[in-house]
Amino acid sequence: MALLFASAGLVMGQSATERREAAVLKARAGQMAAAQADLRALLAAGIDDGLVAMDLVTLLQQDGKAAEAVAVFKQAARADPPDYALLAATRANRDVRLYDDAAVLAREGMRRFPTEPVWPLLLSLVLSDAGKTAEALEILKQPGAARAPPLERLLAQAYAYRRAGEPFMAMKIYSEAIRLAPANAGVRDEAASVLSDLGAPYGAAMVAGTTPPISAAEAGAMVRWGSEIRPADPTRRFEGTDAALARLDALLASVPPDQTALRRRIRLDRVVALRDRLRMKEAAEEAEALRADGPLPAFVDQAYGDALLYLRRPEEAREAFARVVAQSPKDIQARYG
Repeated sequence: MALLFASAGLVMGQSATERREAAVLKARAGQMAAAQADLRALLAAGIDDGLVAMDLVTLLQQDGKAAEAVAVFKQAARADPPDYALLAATRANRDVRLYDDAAVLAREGMRRFPTEPVWPLLLSLVLSDAGKTAEALEILKQPGAARAPPLERLLAQAYAYRRAGEPFMAMKIYSEAIRLAPANAGVRDEAASVLSDLGAPYGAAMVAGTTPPISAAEAGAMVRWGSEIRPADPTRRFEGTDAALARLDALLASVPPDQTALRRRIRLDRVVALRDRLRMKEAAEEAEALRADGPLPAFVDQAYGDALLYLRRPEEAREAFARVVAQSPKDIQARYG
C-alpha cells in the first residue's frame, strides 16, 4: 500500500511537461488509446504546458480521428502552434473536408516555415480538393515547392490534373513518377486508377497488377465487349456475355461482404450483362434490389428500362428511361425506349 501511495505521489509530482512526454512515449510504444486518454485527462484538469493540446491533436490525426483533432486544435486557439501540430491540424481539416480552413492553416505554415516544402505541396492538394486546380498548379511552380522531393511534387501535380478533369495530363505525370520510382506501389496504384477511369482496366493491371477493383473493371469491360463484339456464328452470340457473367459471379463470391462499394459496382455491371443475355426477370430484380440502396447510374437504368419493357411493364420502363434522359439528355436510345 505504501508503495502504491509512493507511486501515485511520484505521478502527481510530475510536471505537465513530464506527464505530456510520458503520454507521447506511450503512443510511440503502440499504446495510442492510453496516450490520448492521458492527454485528454491533462486538458480536462487544466494542465497544459502549451503543448499538451498540440500533441493530442497530432496523435488524434495520426489515429484517424480527424474531427476530434480539429475540435481540440480550435479549442486550444494557440497563436503560434509548432510546425508538427499545425501540420496535423491542416491534414485533419482536409480529412473532414474543411478545405477553406485547411488552406488557411497551410498558408500559415508557408509563412512561418518557408524552408519546409511540405506546406506548398499540402496547400496544392487542399486547393485541388476544393476544385481550385488552376491555383493548385500555380502553387507547385513556386520556389518552396521546387525544394520538395521530385516524386512528391509530381504526385501533387498529377492529383491537380486529375481533379481538374484532365486524366491524360494526369497520366503523363504519373508516367514520369513511375520512371522516377518504378518500385513505388502507391504511384502505380494511382496511375492504374486513372487508366481504369479511362476505360482501360487491362492497362491498369499491367501497371499495378491485378487487384479486386481492377478485376471488377476488367469484368465490366467484358460486359461491354460481349454486347458489341458478336461472333459470325449466331449460335455463339452469347459467348462473350456468358464469360462476363461468369467472371462477375466469381468476383462477387470472392469479395467480402464489408466491401459494399466494390460489390455494388460488380452488381451494377451484372444487371447490364443479364439484360444482354436476355435474362430480363433477373436483370429487373437485381436492378430493383440495387435501386433500394441508392439511385442507379444511367447505364444501369437503361438496362433496367429495357428489362421492364421486355417484361411488359411499360409505365415503369418509361420512368426508368426518363431518369436516363435526365442524367444524359443526349441519350437517343433512352428517348425512344
